Amino acid sequence: MAFSMKKTSANLIHKIFLILSILFLSACIVIPTPWTDDKISKEKISLITPGQTTKDEVLVKFDEPDVIWERGGQEQVFVYKWERLRAIWILAGGYNATGGTLNTDEALLILFDETDHVKMIKRGTKSGFESYGDFLNRCLNEDKE
Repeated sequence: MAFSMKKTSANLIHKIFLILSILFLSACIVIPTPWTDDKISKEKISLITPGQTTKDEVLVKFDEPDVIWERGGQEQVFVYKWERLRAIWILAGGYNATGGTLNTDEALLILFDETDHVKMIKRGTKSGFESYGDFLNRCLNEDKE
């Protein structure tokens, strides 16, 4: 009886060791990526002056926009959008591993008035749960609230 009791407690210790090893030898790593650049630099954005910069000057400095959105019949919005890498993640355990990236949708919105001068410039980050239309409306209406 004493022999089987020792064997049972040894098995229990091995099982606990195995479970703890599995828990502590698996890992999830998230590596932030602050070094990634934006499609359009802050220095380049600072060259735009609301009320003075024209649509043609914006086209020369930034090239064609990704989206041109008509707003209210008289205003036009140029949208320059890009995906920004925020972090790299890795999940590993045992002999298996997987990984991926965490990205955000960024955009520069330039609103023009009826005389084709910049009325407003806004940079924003789109939520994963909103459409681009909702995102544009939110960004352009934030200052009005």
